[in-house]
Amino acid sequence: MRLGVRNAAWHLATRTELTPGAFRYLVLIGIRVGRFSCLAVLLTAGSSAAPELEPTVELIPGPVHYYDGRAHGPETTVEIGHVPRYAIRSVAGRTDVVDGIPAVTANLFGPCAAAVGPSGSIYVSDTWHHRIRVVDSSGIISTIAGTGDWGYSGDGGAATQAQLSFPCGVAVDAAGNLFVADVENHRVRRIDGSTGLISTYAGTGDPGYAGDGRPAATARLARPTGVAVDGAGRVFIADFGNGRVRMVDPASRMIATLRGKRPWALSGDGRPAPPAGFGGWAVAVDSSGHLYVADPTRRLVSSFDIASGSLEILASSMDRGYEGYGGPSNRARFLVPQGLAVDPEGNVYVADPLGASVHRIDGATGAITRLYPNRRGRFGRDGGWAVEQPFRSPKGVAVDDEGHLYIVDSGDHRVRKVNQATREITTLAGTGAWNEGWEGGIAAGARFARPESLAVDGAGNVFLVDSNRVWKLDRQVGSVTAFAGTGERGYSGDGDLAIDASMRAVRGLATDAQGNVYVGECGRVRKIDTSGIITTVAGTRGREGRLVILEGSVPALEARLNCVESLALDRLGNLYLLESENGVTLPYVLRIDTSGKIGLFASQVWAISGWNGRPDFEVELRDPSGIAVDSAGRVYVSDARAGRILRIDTTARSVEKVLATKGYRPEALSVGPAGNVYVGGGHRIRLINSDGSLAVLAGNGIGGYSGDGGPAAGASLSVSGLAVDPLGTIWFTDPNSRRLRILERWPGHDGAL
Repeated sequence: MRLGVRNAAWHLATRTELTPGAFRYLVLIGIRVGRFSCLAVLLTAGSSAAPELEPTVELIPGPVHYYDGRAHGPETTVEIGHVPRYAIRSVAGRTDVVDGIPAVTANLFGPCAAAVGPSGSIYVSDTWHHRIRVVDSSGIISTIAGTGDWGYSGDGGAATQAQLSFPCGVAVDAAGNLFVADVENHRVRRIDGSTGLISTYAGTGDPGYAGDGRPAATARLARPTGVAVDGAGRVFIADFGNGRVRMVDPASRMIATLRGKRPWALSGDGRPAPPAGFGGWAVAVDSSGHLYVADPTRRLVSSFDIASGSLEILASSMDRGYEGYGGPSNRARFLVPQGLAVDPEGNVYVADPLGASVHRIDGATGAITRLYPNRRGRFGRDGGWAVEQPFRSPKGVAVDDEGHLYIVDSGDHRVRKVNQATREITTLAGTGAWNEGWEGGIAAGARFARPESLAVDGAGNVFLVDSNRVWKLDRQVGSVTAFAGTGERGYSGDGDLAIDASMRAVRGLATDAQGNVYVGECGRVRKIDTSGIITTVAGTRGREGRLVILEGSVPALEARLNCVESLALDRLGNLYLLESENGVTLPYVLRIDTSGKIGLFASQVWAISGWNGRPDFEVELRDPSGIAVDSAGRVYVSDARAGRILRIDTTARSVEKVLATKGYRPEALSVGPAGNVYVGGGHRIRLINSDGSLAVLAGNGIGGYSGDGGPAAGASLSVSGLAVDPLGTIWFTDPNSRRLRILERWPGHDGAL
């Protein structure tokens, strides 16, 4: 997308409502399990084929809590054909949970859905813990599937030893077998109710759409999010990535796509009817042979008669809002209908996470009621009327045989129960905290949510962003402590200690030669000096500031900034930054010079009505995703969509070199002390030589967590933040594994391939 097109969104920044395009994007972000808050970016699992590992050599001895890079010497310039061999190790972070305790005292992390078992047990997809957990009739919680580390493994063995990848939808059949929508593995898994063994029921793991009329295990799915089982044992799959609903026959195990006999239509709305194929995020079935589908992208709930194949709109007007309550459900309005359940009387319950609400469609009259108002807020209390309690982000619902309703509040990390008779609400599981209240300590025990941006100072201390705070890893003592931010979203604390400041969506990080730390937030850039005092260096508190893209160079403290995603400092003290709006990185680079002025440094070739001149620096930037500066002061920008890295000579003000990434999407970016370029993307970390040749340093290209203590090239990983310290040690945040990891040279290996 060219900047001239995106500019329309920028001019709407002062409006309170979202454009339809922006809303569609937010819907997708909000319903993904990606960036927490969401969003993060969800990584796509690659082929499940086992990677070819490097020859076994002597491992680096002993687990330690920090690494002294001087053991292997500083980074050297890499010559053609000579690439260092690395081992991989996790330095900070863990993913275990406590089981065998009352569920109300247990930690959940972004749960997505729930299902009721034949014995009354409640199964919960503990999505960001990569586990399926169960609360028994006595209220005790345990894990029945998942090790806590994301990935794909374990088929044929005990489900508790298997790896899952952001599981969401769950369903139980009459025999007690559990079906799980294993979203990022592009599979539906089955856990045998008698043996506890896990297997793949549908999907090859290769995302796509294929396989109808063949065994389900050989079919291709794309991010299945919901699953349901009817009384006949037929399994229905919300194949969300393909926009379809698939059905697996229990006898033959063959898979098919469901299609309606007549297209959807909304009478009198003037919109074209969607095709007869249909899909959504969640599915549910009733005892009379009807399948219900919640489609958040179209904001509707549909009903499908399995026997006749007739398809109709059950609830939605295709417009945002909340009109129509108490009347026909087909005139009601949702924001993001996502969770879905049917009670024994045929009433349909719909969870709307963006609207922070739960709705009921009466099975007899078709009238819709918003049972719990769209009032977003933190957990209030247990024991009161459910209608009076706020929710954060209810993503799932389930109903037991007695009509009790279970609401999965993903944003509040809880599952809550509404008594059918009294309408009283209580907590079934979850404390509201995903990290057991962790506030710092030994690095190996760190409780990260999704560590992202990364920076290293001259002393080798590592700083990273997680949960709207900046954390510091002290390499000498091996501990992680909170460095800046309380975790509360806001803007306060300038002139005082950074640890007591509130910050707004912390993103980018950078350090300078003096040990100062720079933090990018939504709306500003702040500096933390060596005494721990925080101040604002760019951006205004509100939206009244001056737009740099319209006015050119302005005092940094008067600039109106969006969310600052990435930061980099050159040797002279100039600060470079990338911005994003509504989760989309904007196609330009800004620079704050040493005089305190901010201006456009590099941008697409574009023109805007009202612009008072052309930018000094024009380059075809499509989708900048990372920025770095080398010791000579040259700026590197990774252009993700174009699959390249631009090296910019700031003296000559020209693109000095284009480094092609040859088919993969570059995201994280760092430049080592000797000028070597390191790039994270596609579940790998690569090195780009000065001649443009590439080498894989770490990662097998398969999403997951594995490889610690072994060859880095054979490990499974994800990459968000990437940094190389002064001694050439490579650090990166592995967000989906909730860890800080490190690449260490094999002893005695100088890089001959």
